[in-house]
Amino acid sequence: MNITFVIRSMLAGGAQRVLSILANHWAGQGKSITLLSFDSAPSFYTLHPDVKIITLDLEKRSPETWQRVWDNYRRIRILRKNIIASKPDLVISFLVEINVQTLLACRGLSVPVFVREGNDPTMHRVGWIWETLRSKTYRKAHKVISVSNGVDRFFDWLPPEKRQVIYNPVQPLDLENVDFDPPEDWDSKKKHLIGMGRLVPQKGFDLLLRSLKPIFGRFNDWQVFIFGEGPSHSNLVALRDELGLQGQVFFPGLIQNPFPMLMQSDLFVLPSRHEGFVNVLCEAKACGLPVVSFDCPSSPSEIVRPGVDGLLVPPEDVEGLTSALSDLMEDSDLRQSFSSRAKEINLWLNVQRLAKQWERLIDQSLIHRD
Repeated sequence: MNITFVIRSMLAGGAQRVLSILANHWAGQGKSITLLSFDSAPSFYTLHPDVKIITLDLEKRSPETWQRVWDNYRRIRILRKNIIASKPDLVISFLVEINVQTLLACRGLSVPVFVREGNDPTMHRVGWIWETLRSKTYRKAHKVISVSNGVDRFFDWLPPEKRQVIYNPVQPLDLENVDFDPPEDWDSKKKHLIGMGRLVPQKGFDLLLRSLKPIFGRFNDWQVFIFGEGPSHSNLVALRDELGLQGQVFFPGLIQNPFPMLMQSDLFVLPSRHEGFVNVLCEAKACGLPVVSFDCPSSPSEIVRPGVDGLLVPPEDVEGLTSALSDLMEDSDLRQSFSSRAKEINLWLNVQRLAKQWERLIDQSLIHRD
C-alpha cells in the first residue's frame, strides 16, 4: 500500500509528531510512505529510513493579494503533480490550509483523501477565506478525522459517514534510551513541575505564572521548567521577573525527546486556553506523571480522569489552578496515587491500537473506491 502524507512542515509540533509516529509505524510494516512537505526545513522528528521525504519549497508568502492568489494556485498545481507522482492508494493531509489545498489538488483523481483536524475550530480561527473554503472542500473528503469529540462536534454539518474521531497515539517509550541530560539550572535535590508547549498566548503560560505567585514562598523545594519556543518568550520572561519568580521558574527552550525529562519530574501542568488534542498531556501521563490541567476546549476532559490520575480546573481559573497545584505539590501520597494510574494511557493510546482504527477506515475507503 502507498500512503502519501501532506503537511506544511516537519518542524516541532503536535501534528508533526503524530505524522511521524504513524509514518514510522506503517513504514515498519512495509507500506510505502511518501511525505510531501511545503517547507524545506529538515524534520524535527526522527523518521524511518524508508519514509520518502519530498520538500516542495512552497512556503514563500507575499504581501500582495494578487500574488497570494497566484502563489496558492501554483502550490495546488505543484502539489497535484507530486501527489500523482507518488502513486498513492491514500492521501492524508494535516492542518486546515493544507487540507483545503490537498483536496483541491486531488480533484478528479481516483484516490481517497483523509483530512485531519487537530485544533478546535471554534477557538482556532484561520480567517473567513479559509473557513469558507473548508466548508466547501471538506464535503469532498473521504473522511474528516478529528482528534477529539470536542473537535468533531464542529463538523456536524457533514454527513456522519464522513466523520471519525481518532485520538493521537502516544509515542512508544524507548526505555533503552532514557539517558537524562538535565537542562541548565536543574537541581536534582528539588522536585519539579513541568509545562511544555509553544510559547504563544493559546498555551496560557502567563496564567500559569500568575497562579504560581501566591504559593511559591511555600514551595521553595520545587522548580518549574517550561519547555518550548515561540514569540511570547520575552513577554513571559518579563512577567516571571515582574512576579518575582526568577530563580524558581526557567525557560530552557525546545526539547526533542521529552521522555527522559518527564520521567525525572514530579508533576505536569497544562494551562492552555484551548487545545485540539493535547499530545504532551498524554506523554506526561505515559511517563507516570500526575497532571493538573485547565478543562479547556476541547480535549483535557477526554484525557484526564479527575481524582484518578489528575485534576481538572475550570478554564482560565487562575485561583483554581493555584489551589490544584498546591494540593498536589504538598501531598506526595496523592501524587503517587495519581502516578500509579496515569500510565494506563499507554494501553489506551498505543500506536498499534490507533493505527488499526486508521487502517479500518483506509480499507473501507479502498473497497468503496474499487
